[in-house]
Amino acid sequence: MSNKKTIFLAMIFFGLFGMAKASYAADFYVAQAAAGSGNGTSCANAYVYTWFNNSGNWANPKISGKIGPGDMVHICGTITGSAGGNALTFQGSGSSGSPITLKFETDAVLTAPYWSSTTSGAIYCSGQSYITIDGGTNGTIENSADGTALQYQHDSAAIVTSCPNSEIKNVNIQNMYIRTEDTEDIADTIGISTAGASNTRIDNNTLSHTRIGIAASYSNGTTNVEVDHNTETYVEHGISVGNLDQFAADYANNYKIHDNDIGGGAYLWDSPSNAWHHDGIHCWNQSSPYSQISNLWIYNNYIHGKWGNDQAYYNSTGGTHITAPIFLEHLTASVFNNVIDFDTSNALSVPDDTWVSAGGGVNIPATADPPRLYNNTMRVYAGYCWLADTPNGTSVHSYVANNLCIIANSTGTGGIVATDMVNDSGSSVDYDVYSFAGESNCFSVGSNVNSLSAFQGYGYDIHGFSTSSPDLNTILAPLSGSPLIAAGANLTSTGITALDSDKSGAARPATGAWDIGAYQYQSGSGTIVPNSPTGL
Repeated sequence: MSNKKTIFLAMIFFGLFGMAKASYAADFYVAQAAAGSGNGTSCANAYVYTWFNNSGNWANPKISGKIGPGDMVHICGTITGSAGGNALTFQGSGSSGSPITLKFETDAVLTAPYWSSTTSGAIYCSGQSYITIDGGTNGTIENSADGTALQYQHDSAAIVTSCPNSEIKNVNIQNMYIRTEDTEDIADTIGISTAGASNTRIDNNTLSHTRIGIAASYSNGTTNVEVDHNTETYVEHGISVGNLDQFAADYANNYKIHDNDIGGGAYLWDSPSNAWHHDGIHCWNQSSPYSQISNLWIYNNYIHGKWGNDQAYYNSTGGTHITAPIFLEHLTASVFNNVIDFDTSNALSVPDDTWVSAGGGVNIPATADPPRLYNNTMRVYAGYCWLADTPNGTSVHSYVANNLCIIANSTGTGGIVATDMVNDSGSSVDYDVYSFAGESNCFSVGSNVNSLSAFQGYGYDIHGFSTSSPDLNTILAPLSGSPLIAAGANLTSTGITALDSDKSGAARPATGAWDIGAYQYQSGSGTIVPNSPTGL
């Protein structure tokens, strides 16, 4: 009896094991050409990459030998495409908890003279769901001959997707367009483009030499989009978020743009006609009909470097090609813990609008989220530190607190722009700290330029102050003895959970005063001490 029971249990075990093995995720390998036995079991035996584009090789539910939920397709070596071509197009979907992953092996590259236009790109996904594109260690997508002085001047994109429930991570995207500054060519190139794709994350990618680094557009109902920890240089728009249909009233929800490093190089897109306007982060919609993103949070970003270099344009117009490092156009958002650190000796890296735009202009409806601007740090050459503009006679008010504004070359019109706030008793500006060189009349209310004391006379920044010595370290965090320490308001009650920690992840106090700016002082070192890792 005992032996029969043992045999019976063994049969159940091996039966279940066999079922599990039959449904176990598979790995497939693709390369420029079929290799070895050509059965896709390794890079040495890879399928030709066009095998990925054949819908007959996909199946959901999962079938042995076909790409299905939980499977991983590996890109091997260098795949060279034709000019204007597409390399890989998803033909099927994964499932919740079992996405289909396209992963670059070490040193894998997708290269072409220029990849397809901004509607398809080198990698394309439409009509599918639950996908992951993973660059692995150093997977790269590039154009080899697209640029002002190169063979082609063509629109192009690296990754284009409208597939929800997806992630794009760890991809190196480079040389999509090598532009010569002060020229008029207007080829439009995008590193990563998503359109109306809910539950999407774009993270830990590296992008350089493309007009737009990341474009995360929304349609009506798009929700849960996160763009974080990406590094960008030589981009004209670092991150762009806009509504797809300019003739529709689209409403999206829960966009998080955070912990991105957007460096200099936008000046390559300087043009005599001002064809492009440079922005680190640009969120926008058409002003009529009105669209809106609820719970749009822009935080912990670092925007820095050289953004303008057009001396002739500056001489003729007095302006640059820069709109704002953080520019909200007909949108409102919560903007906090960002550091903007531009060249404090360069008048050509000054925005024509403002350094941070937290308001969205006169078309904000009463249903919009309020503009909120908290604990940002700005060190700049000249110009307005921020714009918190709300329309008169509405219930939408601006809330500004705990920001640090350092202007190295004040001209009498620097500082805060509080346009329309003078007639908006519901807006609040307080606990901000200013450090202006050479000028005292740096506060604008409407068309009036005033001193800090006059600004306080309007009811703004009653607890704010100016200082010539904010005492900061190299990353603009307060040193021991800095007047910024414990000079701010405690904003725990705002309910913005990410604001309860500073840019480095260090917790702000639940009770008691906060420090001014993006960083909370860490006692003992005067430098930023990261939190211990969790969830290991």
